[in-house]
Order: sequence, then C-alpha cells, then structure tokens
Amino acid sequence: MDLNQQFIWLLGVTILAFLSYRKKALTGSGAIASFVVGALITFAFSLHGLLLLAAFFLSSTVLGRLLQRKDENEESFEEKGEKRDAKQVLANGGWAAFASLFFLFVNHPLWYIAFVASLAAVNSDTWASSIGKRSKTPPKMIITGEVVSIGQSGGTTLLGNLGAIAGSMFIVLTAMSFQFLSPVDGIPWWTWLIIVAIGFVSQWIDALAGALFQALNYCGVCDAYTEKKNHCHQRTKTIKGKQWIDNDVVNHLCSFSAFLMGAIVGIFLYF
Repeated sequence: MDLNQQFIWLLGVTILAFLSYRKKALTGSGAIASFVVGALITFAFSLHGLLLLAAFFLSSTVLGRLLQRKDENEESFEEKGEKRDAKQVLANGGWAAFASLFFLFVNHPLWYIAFVASLAAVNSDTWASSIGKRSKTPPKMIITGEVVSIGQSGGTTLLGNLGAIAGSMFIVLTAMSFQFLSPVDGIPWWTWLIIVAIGFVSQWIDALAGALFQALNYCGVCDAYTEKKNHCHQRTKTIKGKQWIDNDVVNHLCSFSAFLMGAIVGIFLYF
C-alpha cells in the first residue's frame, strides 16, 4: 500500500470517526479510540480491513437504534447506552487492532484469521443483545434458567441466539465478499465456518462471564436490579459479582477469546 492509498484510507477512518461523533454514536474519547483502532486495522489490511470494521460498527449502531424498545427510557438497565466511549471501543475493537499490529510486524495469515474472528465475536455479541431485546419471551439466565430483566448480563433468548449467529455470519460473509481486497488469500472454505462458530462461542463466553462475574446492583429506592452504580439519585448496592467487572471487561473477554481461538486455528492451518 503506497503513501497515497494510506492517506485516503486514513482519511476515511477520520471521517467515519467524526461522523459517528456528530451522530452521537461515539463520545469524544470514543472517536479518538475509534481512529486509533481504525488506523491500525487500515495499515495492516488496507481497504479490506476498513470495510470489515465499518461493517461491524455501522451494522451494530444501526441495529441498536432501530431495534431499541419503545418503552426504554433513560433509566435503562445497562450502565451505558448506545453512545460508545473509549473503553467500549477498545473492548470491542482492541483485540482486532492487536491482531492488526501483529500482522504488520509478522505479516502472517494467522493474525488475519484472529482479526476476523475477533470482529465476528463482538458483532455476534452486539447483534445478540440488540435483536434479543425484541424477543416476546423474557430472557433467562444462561446458567440457572431463571427469568431476568431485559439487558441483564447472562440473560439469553432464542431470538438473541439467532441474532448472535447472524451477527457472526455477517462479518464472515463480508470478509469473503471482499476477499479480493485482502492481503491474505487462499483461506479454505471450512475455515470460514470455523470463524462463524468462534464468533458464536465467544458470545456465549461473554454471557457466561456476565452471569458469573459481572457486577449486579440493587436499588433500594425503587426495588430494582440494575448494572448502574447510581440509580434513583442514590448509590446502589452490589449483590453479585465484582464492581470492577463491568460490561466492558466482559466484552474484552469475548473479543480476546475469539482472538485467541482464531490464532490457534491459524497455527493449525499454516504450521
């Protein structure tokens, strides 16, 4: 990739981050983090990487807004909303950026597989959450099967699981469709199926971690469970998990799991 192409793709990353900030999909810190992640991915995988990153970010943002429940308000269950800050951006795209960095230094196809797998996982998780919220049946805790609040970590629905599979497939199909732009070719067809599975499995790892370790708080004012540290203008009480283990930490685990499994697949494929 020559200097002119680098400038063009970096300009595209800058415009995407800026427009996302203006459309309130990103905070200021989120826009900066998005630029850094996008720059690393673009330097490593050129337009192909930028298209995959855009496929994840734009599809998850649009789905999040289109499928937002009409009865949701500012007192939603989650600590953070659809507007992503730097921590959220890095939790979702940080490991894809690491794979890109390793590819820049080593130039080995295994890091490409780790890159695609990481994006497939976070897209799977995001689609599962957005689509699952539209389920007519309430979510059930992945471990105990008890009914939980919409948005509570560890809660799953059949519709959400279908969304998870679709989200992982969307990234893989995008990668396959634009493979002619990729610096890596000759990926066996069955490898793509494994990457879809990695994305889905990593999303389940996310759900398990959310159920077992993520903080769940209780508001004594309105007698409600929430992931918010403050609710009804008062500090909530942690009744499960560790306060430092929030949704961003769990998302890191999701994307890292896919990064690791993708790298292992690459090792078996190329060594």
